[in-house]
Amino acid sequence: MRPRTQNKVLALSVSLGVILGVMFPLQVFASGTPQQPPPPPPPPPNHAPNTPSQPWWDQTAGYTGVSYTFWTWAPDQDLDSVKYRFNWGDGHISDWTSLVPSGSSASQSHTWTSGGVYEVTAQAMDEHSATSQNWSIPLVVMIYGDEDGHSNEVSVYAISHYLTYGDLPNAIADAQGFLSIMQYASIIPIPPQYNENVREWKFMDSSVMGHWGEMGEDYLWADNVDFVYYSGHSDEGGLKLWAYDEHEDPVARPDYVQSNEVKWGDKDLEWMALSSCCLLHESTYSQWLPAFDNRLHGICGFDSEATDVTNLGYWFAIYMVEGSYRYSIGRSWREATIDTEPGHWAAILYGQSADISFYDEPFPGGGYGGFPDPNYSNSYWQLRWDHWGCVV
Repeated sequence: MRPRTQNKVLALSVSLGVILGVMFPLQVFASGTPQQPPPPPPPPPNHAPNTPSQPWWDQTAGYTGVSYTFWTWAPDQDLDSVKYRFNWGDGHISDWTSLVPSGSSASQSHTWTSGGVYEVTAQAMDEHSATSQNWSIPLVVMIYGDEDGHSNEVSVYAISHYLTYGDLPNAIADAQGFLSIMQYASIIPIPPQYNENVREWKFMDSSVMGHWGEMGEDYLWADNVDFVYYSGHSDEGGLKLWAYDEHEDPVARPDYVQSNEVKWGDKDLEWMALSSCCLLHESTYSQWLPAFDNRLHGICGFDSEATDVTNLGYWFAIYMVEGSYRYSIGRSWREATIDTEPGHWAAILYGQSADISFYDEPFPGGGYGGFPDPNYSNSYWQLRWDHWGCVV
């Protein structure tokens, strides 16, 4: 009886095995290699944010030493959060802002230490560190500044008593007329220099040795103020400062300031006005182009001879700072020379860019503030010469 029972049990097991095998197919796995789940699909590619907008601020111009805030924004096609940084155009780049939602603006602030014209641009980065391919369109920013914290210091130089050339009896009165109006307008006056105190080294660059062995000290004199008015002799080659000095031997002292001996504007000077003959003559004015450092705005002078008058400086100052006029520096020189130097040719040499012409610059003490300093190493700037006949 037992064998028969065993056969029944065996048959039942096989039947169940067949049934279970159909319903639940047996799987055979290799020893020690458990089945791995399929890899997840690759993430979609990340796209860099768009180029940011041109930066903007809430000013039309600024000043050195003052912090200004600038904004920009950019969308990200993946809707990633973005952040921004700014290139301030003065050799400095800001830190990145905090992340903000795609298309939202963010800001950074900056303080310029030198006056000038700067181009501010922005760049974007998303939360995955992808940066925009390009920086933004630049925003041109004008920063008004002055190297010593003042914007309206003036000084006058005049020689009336010459040893070698003819005397100019009205030269000192001419310079005093200019200075008197500036003082009336609360412009900062520097002690005037007359006759034997007018020396070549006061106009010469510190790298130049004068004819009598003195090294140039313009950084203490002519280039240590914003505006210089000179009344005396000159010619196509330079300023003639051969003043008679009663304390010296009565011999010619050839103090002669030439274009290759000066570098005006490398410290503080912005304008040089010359009530003197021919220094900006049409055939030779170009020799004074290298005299312009990156901060000199212009030179006023004459294309022809000029007359020894008492009132050119007075009217030049009146037109610049008197309330009913307040003309630009260029126009003031034109009007004053036409009024006082009939029959002669006046001239002006000045910086110009696509946005700024220093001919149109108002005198800082005239109530409007001057223009920011140029950068002649940039092709954006060029020097322009103009002249006119002094006919009323």
